[in-house]
Amino acid sequence: MQLRDFQQKVETEVEQAWSAGHTNVLAVLPTGGGKTALFSSIVAKTGGVRAVTAHRSELVSQIALSLAKWGVAHNIVASQSTQRDCVAAQQSELGRSFYSPSSKVIVSSVDTLLRKNYNWFPHVTLHVTDEGHHVLEGNKWGKACALFPNARNLGVTATPCRADGRGLGAHADGIFSAMVEGPTGRELMDAGWLSEYDVYCFKPGDLNLASVDTGSTGDYKMPQLRKATHASSQLVGDVVQTYLKYGKGKRGITFAVDIEQARELNSAYLAAGVASDIVTGNTPAAQRASTLKAYRDGRIVQLVNVDLFGEGFDVPMVEVVSMARATASFALFCQQIGRALRPVYAEGFDLLTDAGRRMAIAAGPKPRGIILDHVGNYVQHAVMMGLPEGKLPWSLDARERRSKGASDDGVPLTSCEECGRPYERFYRACPHCGHAPKPAERGKPEQVDGDLELLDKAALSEMLREAGRCMDSVQVPRHLLGTPAEKAIINRHHARFAAQLDMRDAIAAWGGWAKADGLADHEAQRKFFHTFKVDVLSAQAYGAADAAALASKVKEVILKERTET
Repeated sequence: MQLRDFQQKVETEVEQAWSAGHTNVLAVLPTGGGKTALFSSIVAKTGGVRAVTAHRSELVSQIALSLAKWGVAHNIVASQSTQRDCVAAQQSELGRSFYSPSSKVIVSSVDTLLRKNYNWFPHVTLHVTDEGHHVLEGNKWGKACALFPNARNLGVTATPCRADGRGLGAHADGIFSAMVEGPTGRELMDAGWLSEYDVYCFKPGDLNLASVDTGSTGDYKMPQLRKATHASSQLVGDVVQTYLKYGKGKRGITFAVDIEQARELNSAYLAAGVASDIVTGNTPAAQRASTLKAYRDGRIVQLVNVDLFGEGFDVPMVEVVSMARATASFALFCQQIGRALRPVYAEGFDLLTDAGRRMAIAAGPKPRGIILDHVGNYVQHAVMMGLPEGKLPWSLDARERRSKGASDDGVPLTSCEECGRPYERFYRACPHCGHAPKPAERGKPEQVDGDLELLDKAALSEMLREAGRCMDSVQVPRHLLGTPAEKAIINRHHARFAAQLDMRDAIAAWGGWAKADGLADHEAQRKFFHTFKVDVLSAQAYGAADAAALASKVKEVILKERTET
């Protein structure tokens, strides 16, 4: 076994962080980037007693199989059924098992680990936590790390953030003092290590998420979410019919809100002639293993699950992800999308080059993943945090928990009523299919997303008057002439005039770049409105302080966007 170049780079930086005195290090790779291979390599190269901890039997089995591929004999501290599943998976794929109860490498489930005080705990020199975003100082994952006082800790994750806003750093709520970031999902797609994907966003219909609050975890409160989901009369039918339209015959995973909805979805799939089955946390281990084998073998093409395969589920042939479970957690959203991004390569191509891998994916049985979002997850999270494959603002710091409806500075998305594809809201028509929704009523700028071309004459005239006043000659009331107040008024006017000039120059520069990017005037106006939360004419009526703040923000965005491109 050999690491890919980007994995080797992350491994090297992890080692450097440990050498610099950081005992607890968090490594970040996108979903599908090979985190299990990364830490398997580190485990294989490290001496002494080593422990790897996961939180579900499927992940324990996948970790054990990865270690076996690296030729690492290992003990498995988990239930007997999990041990049997691990041995069977290794026998099936490798022709032999690397399970060894006397090995100094221990793979464990976190719950089993915490039930007993094993005598080897003080001897562990390396402890790895899969899905490291779970680790907080006082929760069960943090307690598991604390069992090994003499170990270096490595957490691995695709999403080092929590919906509850708690920080993973030791200075916040977690244990990590350093974070190593690998490439972005976009970089891995461009290099042919992940599949591209198409996303279709459908209006939630009669699903009313406005009535659902977020709880202490930062995700939706489940009782309210279940109630809202089951109140929707068309969601189940829409999910199945959409799968038949966009992914019929393709291997898919559907995320359901609870077992009741999972059963309804499964029944609807079966009634539509789709080979489907349900897997939940309550499914007996033997039945779950049998169902997953049937899915991997292709005898089942649709797997309906309840919060089970959002993390670590490694089946490259997953082509379609159907979202029927709304989530306010960006991490869970990314994990769910990631199920469809693992590549499947056609034979006969050079997999040692980026171009060869991209061609192998395009010629293979899964040229692109398909995301079918029925609950508004994609539009919500892409605006709040960015696209799952993009450069994301990861940090070990705590942050304010995002409330429902919160928005960052990104341009909001909308989804096309005709084709379902998402696009930025500054376009008047869908750039994918050309469908143009009915424009808003003429009136205030916010009613038409800052599109000044759509304003009525009265509103536009008033805005022009306001915009011109700050650039007129200063008018001092006659009774204040010759008094100290006259000078103060003149100074304020000059300050506003100077701030307005600077701001208008910044807006003009921004507009020039927008035109260079191919945007029409009305598209640039709308994009400006969504980016800076004010239309260009209203900004020209700003006072000195507001004008200076906007000028600074516009310059910052120009610098950021031009640097990235």
